Amino acid sequence: MFERRILVAFVFVWSFGGPTMAQENGCTAKLAGLPQAPELRGFHLGMTTDQVKARVPQVVFPRVDDLGVSKTSINPYFDPQIDKSSFENVRTVSLDFLDGRRTHL
Repeated sequence: MFERRILVAFVFVWSFGGPTMAQENGCTAKLAGLPQAPELRGFHLGMTTDQVKARVPQVVFPRVDDLGVSKTSINPYFDPQIDKSSFENVRTVSLDFLDGRRTHL
């Protein structure tokens, strides 16, 4: 019984102690050193609303909320004014922004 308690205590310390030791090293990567996020149909992470507007002039941006978030959609499938050649087989493109920069791809 005593040996079982020691084993359980060892497994507990090993399970939770290992990740703690790994966190001490920390991440040394710098944002400037990371590769550019992949582009999809001319959209990429970090785009400004002006860059999106240059890509699709028909896009309409709603009011930004109190947290700096805004969301919009482009519907090339339904909007006859949007050039469908660059949106082949695309029905809707949803865009999320935080502080004026694209956050989701």
